Amino acid sequence: MMYKIDYHGWKTEAALQDIESVIGSIRKSGQSQQAELITGHGIIQDEVLKLLKSHSLEPSVQLGNSGVVVVVIE
Repeated sequence: MMYKIDYHGWKTEAALQDIESVIGSIRKSGQSQQAELITGHGIIQDEVLKLLKSHSLEPSVQLGNSGVVVVVIE
């Protein structure tokens, strides 16, 4: 199963809160899930990467589309 959402046009704080909620929901379910977070380039992507790393996750930027952050949430 994969979680995918486009954060273009979102305020940074709202995007981060949404991702926090997603992480909590996935972890609460006890299953791992790949997430594709469409951030574009810039501050939202930078902050999303920091947030994911703060949750001991290992995000990467999608090959061929550097505006997408890919991470497996466990």
